[in-house]
Amino acid sequence: MEWEAAALGVVQGVFEWLPVSSKSVLMLLSSLLFSYTPHQSYALAIALQGGTVASATIYFHRYLRGIYRHRCVLQFLVVATLVTGAAGIPIYLLVNRYMIQQMDLGGSALLVGILLLMQALVRGVVSRYGSRSMESATLSDALVFGLIQALSILPGVSRSGATVLALLYLGYSIEDSLKLSFLASIPANIGATLVALLISGEEISVLTMESFAMALVTSSAVGAAAIGLLIRASSRHGTATQLLMAFIAILIGVTYIHFTR
Repeated sequence: MEWEAAALGVVQGVFEWLPVSSKSVLMLLSSLLFSYTPHQSYALAIALQGGTVASATIYFHRYLRGIYRHRCVLQFLVVATLVTGAAGIPIYLLVNRYMIQQMDLGGSALLVGILLLMQALVRGVVSRYGSRSMESATLSDALVFGLIQALSILPGVSRSGATVLALLYLGYSIEDSLKLSFLASIPANIGATLVALLISGEEISVLTMESFAMALVTSSAVGAAAIGLLIRASSRHGTATQLLMAFIAILIGVTYIHFTR
């Protein structure tokens, strides 16, 4: 049981920050290797996002201590979180009850990858107009972001992929898109974990408390390392990092479609 929990934690810690749905990968892994039911796999995938809360908090702890000095970012995070909660909870209830068996878990990864690739290719054409920083975040940006983030509750939709993509198309740089998306993951994933524990506690009990705790700790440690790697890469090689993320999403999407056909 411990090695199962560690494996789930590693997968969550890596794929949460890539433009690939960590929920989809976890659901595929837990169903094929561990024989979990779709409801158990989905509930665990949502609950394990609590580990990535710790990852982002650890990495951004200095920035978070002075968040009150960044009014635009703080306002963005508050509004985006409220919008995500208002739209995301009904989506979770709907998916958990009716839609898990019918979800296409590979198609959305493929779509995100293609859109990231297209945005990276046209970015050079519009780069002369400059890129926005996260300190320029507006209420309208927060509204769009919050709605997109709520849709990431759906199996197959990557929270990081969808939100980073939205920010890129809103004109933010790849580095600031990653930072803003990862910061917004903290309150969003706290809420997602609490909702999963309250509503789907029976499915999550497929893991013992000790194993669940191990999965959270593992995902936290791996996730913090993954965030640091992505942020450093994006600050030095922004377009290359975006292209790599696009190709990873496309590869995972095609692979998932192939093996679940």
